[in-house]
Amino acid sequence: MLKAVDRYVSTTGSNANAGTIGAPLLTINAAITASSAGDTIYVRGGTYNSERVVFSGKLGTAGAPITLRNYPGETAVIDRTGVAPPNGDAGLLEIANSNYITVQGMEIRNFTTTNSAKAPIGIFVYGSGAGIRLIGNKVHDIWNTDSAGAGNAFGIAVKGTAATAIDGIVIDGNEVYSLKTGNSESVALNGNVTNFTVTNNLVHDCNNIGIDFIGYEGTNSNSSLDRARIGVCRGNTVYNIDSQSNLAYGGGRAAPGIYVDGGQSVTVERNLVHHCNYGISAGSEHLGKFSDSVIIRSNLIRQCHVGGIVLGGATSGTNGGATNITISNNTLYRNDTDGAGGGCIEIQNNVSTTTIKNNIIYATADGTGWGQFILKTNTNGSFAANSINWNLYSGTSAANNLEFIWNNTARSSFAAWKTASGQDANSTFTTASLGFTNAAGDDFAILSTSIARDAGDSAFVPASGEKDFGGQSRVANARVDIGMDEYMTTWQAWRDQYFALPDGGAGAGATDDYDGDGAKNLIEYSQGANPTLSDITALPAGTRTGGVMRFTYRKNAAELSYAVDTSADLTSWSATAVTEQTDGAGLFWRDFTITGTPLFVRLRVVQP
Repeated sequence: MLKAVDRYVSTTGSNANAGTIGAPLLTINAAITASSAGDTIYVRGGTYNSERVVFSGKLGTAGAPITLRNYPGETAVIDRTGVAPPNGDAGLLEIANSNYITVQGMEIRNFTTTNSAKAPIGIFVYGSGAGIRLIGNKVHDIWNTDSAGAGNAFGIAVKGTAATAIDGIVIDGNEVYSLKTGNSESVALNGNVTNFTVTNNLVHDCNNIGIDFIGYEGTNSNSSLDRARIGVCRGNTVYNIDSQSNLAYGGGRAAPGIYVDGGQSVTVERNLVHHCNYGISAGSEHLGKFSDSVIIRSNLIRQCHVGGIVLGGATSGTNGGATNITISNNTLYRNDTDGAGGGCIEIQNNVSTTTIKNNIIYATADGTGWGQFILKTNTNGSFAANSINWNLYSGTSAANNLEFIWNNTARSSFAAWKTASGQDANSTFTTASLGFTNAAGDDFAILSTSIARDAGDSAFVPASGEKDFGGQSRVANARVDIGMDEYMTTWQAWRDQYFALPDGGAGAGATDDYDGDGAKNLIEYSQGANPTLSDITALPAGTRTGGVMRFTYRKNAAELSYAVDTSADLTSWSATAVTEQTDGAGLFWRDFTITGTPLFVRLRVVQP
């Protein structure tokens, strides 16, 4: 078995060197050629502009991947300023038909053209592959500015072109920005791509779609494999996605922050999308084709230009649609800032078997004072009665200036909408405060007094692994809240942090001692301790100095009542009269004079 090797690349190196830290290589490709499973390539700080970096047919393993990364603490940049891409799809960094490759901490930039025959790509993964990870990279200034608007470019593109899928790709913690992508997308997964994870990325200031999961474009020659499927899009922040200056759109604003375009079994959850043309979209641009089994949940979609969520195909005769879509527990706030008529949720053509439940839907008023909520501007598709339900509607328009559209007929009151649509039997429209923590400051967590609290579907049961926007359990107080956020008291949040049981349960009760260190959970909570680790140093304690015993403790939970009791026999206890002292930084103590008689001291904590 070969021993893993660390290889080093430097702008002052030479490809005649051994590739050690003292004798680094000059080019990244030379290091890749020499590498095998388990090796790590460290790229020293500097700008590398002599090559496009290519992994082709390189085979790491699950336990021994091949890793390309920046040297810790240094900025390694792959830059092609002034160098034209070749014709067709071309990555500044490419991974082709390779397994278990990790690219981490690299900056990739300035790959541009004005030629529609060229498609520059920041990071390009294609063919087949398994276990590829793109972690914490920065991709920017990848452009195709063809004057006729016919060009294509991508920040990160994953294209499954082979019979064997690109399986298990992870795209996490990258920043993708300042792209001009023509007809294409900032981050795209297309064709035979399965079991993907797209998480915690920052995608912003691009002139076309932010993150896209695509099917039916002919990327894979086998039509049954030609769609991205079975994956998650979680915890990403996408903003300033605007096609208005993109020649491919002719000045129109039509780019979603996140788009499932023909994808299957995609969960879009806990993302922040704002100031995009649309927030999140699911549909298909290909006649007779559908995005299906898409879950859109616990997202915050705010202040998008044209609309919040859009479903289906733009036309009934040339586009496909969306089926088996779940839209739940999202917060949509003041979308359609342009007054363009996209409303909060736009249901376009060929949408069926879809549920829209437990969402906060807050509409901004257009120029004439109307607030547009759910707009089904067609008579095709199908919705079961009350498949839209348990939502909370509000907005800046007056109660009689509402616009709901069902089967292409507008209704101007909430009561008329419910009657016409057969939907929203348990939903509410209100002009009262929704109880956000600070909407003006873009904090849409709810307060304890919010009317969204404990107001969702009484039959709701969270799916395995389902969390709220902030990563907390989806149900507290035995009933789901409406919107992205699940309100918890600090005690509930603490129990959720350590046990995922905000309402208690086995091991999570106030009087349970989960870690067996002699302190009950409520005491551990009061001291800011970890109840799953036996650590007596974090608990109340007594120390002797001369003739004084000092009893120290904390008051980490302000809502609790704290008292120090003493006893001579561990049977009869009474509150001490000894003065409490504090250092002002969270530590409290009482000093007891040692008299020679038995003295026992305890901290008593009481929940209100």
